[in-house]
Amino acid sequence: MSINLLPADTLSYSSFVSQDLLARVQAAYASGNLSSIDVRLAHFDEGAFKIHLIIGGNTPSDVIAPYIKQPVAITTPNGKKEVVVDLRDFGRWHAPTARFNITSRNDYAWALKRAVLTHIWINGGIDKLRGLSTMPAALYASLISETVTRRFMLDKRETQIISILSMYFYYCLFSNEAVFSEIAFNKVAALITRITRLPAEMVYETIEGLGVLADLRALCDAIKERTFNISLENFNLTTFTALINNNWLGNAGRLTMMVGMEHVPTWIALSHSAMGDASYNRTTLTKLAQTTIKRAEADQFVKALNYELSGFTVNFNVER
Repeated sequence: MSINLLPADTLSYSSFVSQDLLARVQAAYASGNLSSIDVRLAHFDEGAFKIHLIIGGNTPSDVIAPYIKQPVAITTPNGKKEVVVDLRDFGRWHAPTARFNITSRNDYAWALKRAVLTHIWINGGIDKLRGLSTMPAALYASLISETVTRRFMLDKRETQIISILSMYFYYCLFSNEAVFSEIAFNKVAALITRITRLPAEMVYETIEGLGVLADLRALCDAIKERTFNISLENFNLTTFTALINNNWLGNAGRLTMMVGMEHVPTWIALSHSAMGDASYNRTTLTKLAQTTIKRAEADQFVKALNYELSGFTVNFNVER
């Protein structure tokens, strides 16, 4: 499979992003009609970089339609990829003061945090995000296994199989290969065994021969085929989406949740907010994290990500 560098690479969002739309965003950047914020992370070797912003205000960027609900990227003159985030859902351009007035501070701040994580991801930081913590993988597997179990009234072993498969797919999202090498496969199996605390024999039996799962359809097929439960004989991406997409709130929450199932920076941003931001306590994902992830382990993950984001401060004063 190919790593999903951007939300547009996922099954859930690819149909929303045309080449024409990306060309218009690139043109707006080239003509200087995107605002931007400067970011310099203390622990990311790249140095300073920009997050580009679509904020409206009677410029060519204002006529980019529809609103872009997930981050995209432009290419700078030196060939570097930088992230563009559309903030028009979170505020309004105020012409008399030439400022962007924010109307949804939580969504605005979350969008910028996700944009910074996406920049890290597409600029050589894949291993950095993978090594942060095992907690995102644990929460990912818990969300899928518990949700599917409740809907189809599965038994304990079937729940465990889905947990293993879901965690396996999560680690597939970090691979560009069609098949794991023996060493890589054994490392993933060992991680799953340690995180789930299930017998290694069961983990190997569940994932043996799967290869690197290419997308959510492949995960759905694996769940259907390896649980051997007749209730899941028609389990597919449509079923999966209906079960999972309502676990997050906020602007485009359903779409963002599904993008997070295949885009690691989005999932890490969701996990970080679920485990460390009281503003999101009403989300189903946060409630699940509170019941399935030990507080000390959640705090360790939040602390690790905060460390990686050191140097980034949300700028609530955006000007052209």
